[in-house]
Amino acid sequence: MASSAVLQVIGEPKNYKKTRYVYENEPCEALLAATAVADITGGEVILLAPESLVTSLEPDIDEACKLLENPKMFEQKVLEQLDNGSENHPKTTVEILPSVGSFRQREKDWRINAQGTFAAIEAALFLIMKKLVKEGRNITMVVTSGLNIYPALALRTLYNILTYQLLAAYPHEPNPRPCHKIVYHTIPTQENEEIQIETQAVETTIYNAFPLTNEEINDLGTVYRGDLRGNLVRCLKNGLKTFICINRNTPLPLYHGKIIEEISQECVEKLEQQVADDLRKRIEHTVEKEKVQITIKRSTENLPISFIRRTMMALAMTKSLMKLVKEARKNMVNGFVPLDAIKTLFIEEIYQNRPHFTHNRHLLESEVENIEKLRDRLGETEQYLMNFLSGGKGSSDMVRNFFAHSGFLGDITYVKKDSSSRILLRYDSERAKDVGEWLLGR
Repeated sequence: MASSAVLQVIGEPKNYKKTRYVYENEPCEALLAATAVADITGGEVILLAPESLVTSLEPDIDEACKLLENPKMFEQKVLEQLDNGSENHPKTTVEILPSVGSFRQREKDWRINAQGTFAAIEAALFLIMKKLVKEGRNITMVVTSGLNIYPALALRTLYNILTYQLLAAYPHEPNPRPCHKIVYHTIPTQENEEIQIETQAVETTIYNAFPLTNEEINDLGTVYRGDLRGNLVRCLKNGLKTFICINRNTPLPLYHGKIIEEISQECVEKLEQQVADDLRKRIEHTVEKEKVQITIKRSTENLPISFIRRTMMALAMTKSLMKLVKEARKNMVNGFVPLDAIKTLFIEEIYQNRPHFTHNRHLLESEVENIEKLRDRLGETEQYLMNFLSGGKGSSDMVRNFFAHSGFLGDITYVKKDSSSRILLRYDSERAKDVGEWLLGR
């Protein structure tokens, strides 16, 4: 069973009151709902502390500046103030979030001016949650408390993270399926008040689509440069072509290395790490102190967070698809693909019992049946499939007929049977480039 991480955006620690929280009929006294839930479930508490919180943690502007420049000191300060309120859950950590806007320190009358955009907050949340799910954690998000913009973006991010996880298992379901939750509770107004905590499962459904279009993959050069850009384009174009083989019911290209290059799991993981590291650098900040103001500078005005997030989703999906490619190619026989192997993988495994693939399954079954009818007419010498299906007549529209016949285009597909009467198929290697371009819609 996956361990859980209970996340809560924290406001001024001194404003929290000891409260009797009740979660799944179990009571627990705590300052924070996250602590109560973690105590009851055995999870870890992760407090999300906005940079603006420094105005309540440290009245002195010089000391506050030091906290902003040293995240470890900032995190320790938060934990110390919670300890002073007798909040000492043994598994509590702190993650600092960017702030946006102007914030006043009331006691000493100085201000923080946090530059940048809300995209930086969303980016930080995505990186935090992505790391947690990579570690095998389920996330419980407390969204009722804290500063409004942060729980709102955290909730949006949690749904994006679930989408990321579903895509990372495509075309199958994750096993076990992620079990993220949202925690709701009313705000305590007095000491020792009893508060009921309600939960709701986080659920979403992915559309049968690749996270980036071919045009968007070509546009990766607007965000990334050099080898990273080139490697991303190469990796994701092969991921997209593999996805199209499944989605548009054309299995045979998946087996051909000249059409779809098999990208190693290590290569995809490295690229995803590089994209994450690049995003982390994009939201880094510098701190400048004046007499009565601290300025947090962060250049995120043009941060394409949606595009970057979908790039990471596309990489996660590509990694799963490349497992499929590697597994499928184990069944090849001297460059040929057994028709039975296609039936097993696509009809019986990928398309079976998935409503959105019902049409694909019926079409592929029909094409497979037509090819199987040729068994008695085939020899062990390869011939073009069209010689048997259409008397040698070529296609008037090759791209249309390629997709209409599940990729078994007679003009480019060789067919034969082996000594065991297995039907074997392959493409004309001279037409591999054409097939790759058809898959990408060119």
